[in-house]
Amino acid sequence: MKTTIGLTLAVALFAAGVGLVGCTKGPDPAMLVGSWRLESFNPTDDFAPDPSVTTEITFKDGKVTGKGGVNRFGGSYDFGYDGTLTFGEIVSTRMAGPEVAMTQETKFFEVLGKTKRFEFNENKLILEGLNNDTLAVLVPN
Repeated sequence: MKTTIGLTLAVALFAAGVGLVGCTKGPDPAMLVGSWRLESFNPTDDFAPDPSVTTEITFKDGKVTGKGGVNRFGGSYDFGYDGTLTFGEIVSTRMAGPEVAMTQETKFFEVLGKTKRFEFNENKLILEGLNNDTLAVLVPN
């Protein structure tokens, strides 16, 4: 009888421990909801965003909308409570604009395609790549 109770208790404690491991908490995905403006790309990148070009993204109900620099865009996103973040197909209008705005927009769309994770740092949204490298930093809009 004691062996059965001890074994049952051991199994219960093990299961509880496994459950706790599965509850690893990352950044709160609810904080994604809202509108964010591009502040910078990866600090080692040779292209700095032009502050006069509006590049912004809004997260709401699994959908994203925004302005890349010249064109409006939309698509979907998926997140995990472990900090994962990926974007589905992004569709946009196809207007041409000033070269700097078009370059910034192209780079931003590339960032969305490479994003695998997100985190928050001092009220900023950090989009990260596969190796947790910073792809872009966004601020609340």
